[in-house]
Amino acid sequence: MLINLGNRVVNNYLISSEVGCILIDTGYDGSFPRFRFSAI
Repeated sequence: MLINLGNRVVNNYLISSEVGCILIDTGYDGSFPRFRFSAI
């Protein structure tokens, strides 16, 4: 399953697999900590 967690500007994808989930952050360099905080 592929879920787009982003918006019009930045796309972040959550991909589920048999062993867990993979988060792909396609945003700007250094923006992951802010994304991670808002997702918790």
